[in-house]
This record gives sequence, structure tokens and C-alpha cells, in this order.
Amino acid sequence: MAMKLTNYIMDLGRPVAYYPELKQVTGSTTATILLCQLLYWTPRTKHKDKWIYKTNYEIEEETGLTYNEQKTAKKALKDIGIIDYEVKRLDRTTRYRVMEEQLNLMWESVKEGATQLINPPPVDGEDEEPDEESPEEYFNKEWEKGKEERDKFKENTMTDIRRRKETEKKDLVDSIVDTKNSYGMKKAEKISEITLKIEKKLKINPVGRYWESFIEFVYVREKKGEKIEKFLKWLTEQEDFEVKYWSPQRMITYYPQAFINKDSEENFVTKMPERREKVIAPMPDSVASKKRLS
Repeated sequence: MAMKLTNYIMDLGRPVAYYPELKQVTGSTTATILLCQLLYWTPRTKHKDKWIYKTNYEIEEETGLTYNEQKTAKKALKDIGIIDYEVKRLDRTTRYRVMEEQLNLMWESVKEGATQLINPPPVDGEDEEPDEESPEEYFNKEWEKGKEERDKFKENTMTDIRRRKETEKKDLVDSIVDTKNSYGMKKAEKISEITLKIEKKLKINPVGRYWESFIEFVYVREKKGEKIEKFLKWLTEQEDFEVKYWSPQRMITYYPQAFINKDSEENFVTKMPERREKVIAPMPDSVASKKRLS
């Protein structure tokens, strides 16, 4: 069942007090509504000198007056001296104070039929309070104020980013150069070079832990001047050479033979000398006889 209008209105909350006769003093309905709301809060404020602190959003929520309507109403009431207000920029709060004595005098003047306001609004340009800025106007003005600082901050940030990227790039290049010149990298390059030479000469794929041991062995021997090229040449020139019969362990055993100089081969003993048995002198008869007797 749809809610009845009367019940709905009752649930909307506290109504705003509005005294139509005050329009004779304020000159507008919006100004009267705002004045009535400020009169409601005046005895309830806890601040000194009866100041009332409200934001534009709070006033709109309480009275339904939009920002522009509040702006017009505040100016009208201040022009005739009924209220005073100050805008606090920091928290976007406005503090109001009803000038009760002035309001009472003007009300009495209106009731007595006076045709002139006690404290008429100032002539345009004369002691006139500047219009209050809207939130958008205030934001735009503050934004423009900080534009130079933001641009400077942005420029400094971009400069820092460029410097950081240049430093990182330089560090990366230095790291690559250092890695390339490191012992581990040089050894890896040499191992790869030895492996490639074995592949090309023997037409095999030297993989596995036995081949790794042989290649590591060659790497050490090459430091002593015993190059893999010379060994492979010597190996392939052997009459009985067939790669399938030459395991990495056998190559390690025969590796030094590839580097024996031909000129020094005569100095090598190719045949072990014959072993001569020692001639033992016969035992004297006197000793032998004693040994038999014993």
C-alpha cells in the first residue's frame, strides 16, 4: 500500500519555521527563511557572542536553500544590518550572528508604518562587502595560485626520473661489461669454444658428465699451452682411430702424447731393460754343516 502524503511529510523531519510578516523587513522570501533559521539557532549556540557556525551544505539541508539562494539572502540581510557573517576559508564554514537590536528596531519601524529603513543598504561601491566566493570559484582561484608550484614540482620530478633512468642505464651497461670481463664469463666462453671445436672435428655432440669432465680437463691443459686443436689433429691421424672407440676417459689418458716433441722421442725409453738375476755366492761348507747339525 502506497504511503499517504501526510504520513510522508510527517516523516520528513522537523519543519523550518517561517514568519511571512518578516518579509516586510527582509524584502525577500529566501532572506526571511534564512533569518528565521538563524533566529532558531541563536539561543541554542554555545559560542561566545552568539556566533552560529554553519556550512553551506548544512544550511541547504536545514532550509532547502541552494548555494546561490543563500548567497543572495546573506547579502540582503547584511546590507540592511540584520546579520553579520564571516567566511572561514580553511574549513569552508561560515559564522553568522543575528544583530538582534537592529532587527527589533526595524521590526518596530515596520509595524509603526515607517516607509524608510533604519539602516538602509549602502550605495553601490560604497563600503560594500565583497560577494562570497562559491566553492567552485574558491577552488579555481586556489588552483591557479598553486599552478606555478605544481609546474615546478612536475619539472623537478621529471628531471629526477630522467636522472634515475640514466643512472640505471649506466649501471646496467657497467654491470654487463663487468660480467663480460669476469672470470666466470671468460671461462664459459672458452668452454663453449672448446666444445664447438670438438663437435666440428669429430662430428659428435659432446654432452654428458664424461664429456664435461674431458672439456674441463682440456680447459686446464690449454692454460699450459696444450691446445685442443693439436690433440684432435693427432687423434684423427692415428691408424686405428674410430671415434666410437675413443671415450672421453681414454682421451684424457692419451691427451699428453699429442704434445711429445718428435725430436725428443729418441730420449724416451721404448722398451724396458731386461732384468738380470743376482748371482748368490754358495754357502761355505762349515756353515752348511753347522746348519744341518742344528
